[in-house]
Amino acid sequence: THKYKIVKIFIFTLFSQAVYANYLVTDIGVLFEGTYSIASAINNSGQVVGYANTPEGQRGFLYSNGKIKNLGLLTGGTYSFATAINNNSQIAGTGDKQNGEERALLFQEDFIKDLGVLDGGKHSSASGINDSGVVVGASDSARGISAAMFVNGSVTSLQTFPAALVSKATGINNFGEVVGPVQVVSPVLPSTSAFLFNEDGMQLVGNSFERMTNVATDVNDRSTIIGSINSDAGILAFSYHAGVRTILGVLPGDFNSYSRGINNFGEIVGDSEKPLSPLPSRAFLYRNGNIIDLQSLVANGEGWNFTSAVDINDFGQIA
Repeated sequence: THKYKIVKIFIFTLFSQAVYANYLVTDIGVLFEGTYSIASAINNSGQVVGYANTPEGQRGFLYSNGKIKNLGLLTGGTYSFATAINNNSQIAGTGDKQNGEERALLFQEDFIKDLGVLDGGKHSSASGINDSGVVVGASDSARGISAAMFVNGSVTSLQTFPAALVSKATGINNFGEVVGPVQVVSPVLPSTSAFLFNEDGMQLVGNSFERMTNVATDVNDRSTIIGSINSDAGILAFSYHAGVRTILGVLPGDFNSYSRGINNFGEIVGDSEKPLSPLPSRAFLYRNGNIIDLQSLVANGEGWNFTSAVDINDFGQIA
């Protein structure tokens, strides 16, 4: 097998309004004495969050106004990472406490808040945040691990689907719709399915009787859900809107694809892969029904291989 270390992360900034516009890439650097950084999300101000290494361990970071900042730790903690940022610069992430318990975190104005756990639980994690500051992720409890919502100091389980065994929330939009994967126990349903949680509770996405494992990763404000499905043709990125699933396909010569982020114009980013090849994955942009190798759109990308894209904002900037 081939192993790769991501040593830097980038912001891809649109500089042309052509149909297949070119991008300029910005290397956002690493934390002090670190060797790599990995992005998780970008907001409409072009702020990027993720995690990076330091001599003391892994730390969440914020990149803003040309500078990368260490977001710090809970008191006594040993690691942190940032997973999502909203348009008010509130950051969701995860880190550990002095006793080793993992907690969902909210980073805001140099303050770190432990978002807590479900009743009977010890560990939680955060994956998404909307512009109202509502955080979603997962928490354990006396009943197992379930998708969770963290808001106003309370933690609520979203796992209301009757056959659900384990679930995790991965994204939330500004209307409070939440998506993620759920494992179910059923003789007729796939073992893992994408779910949507809204005012009607937790429901499976698409035709659940296809018996194909699928997961959801994000949802935009137009209720378009993205994810990946394990089909006969391979693992394929998809979007789902108004009852219709669209398979995004793969880059030429590849076998699998994974959608990671979507903006409110329906533009999707992710990666396309060919396992065991010298370059096992390539970042893609899906726009206007076409899947495009992001490398081909970057004007100043000589010498770099762009292996994955995780998020895209409403101005077309990509992390």
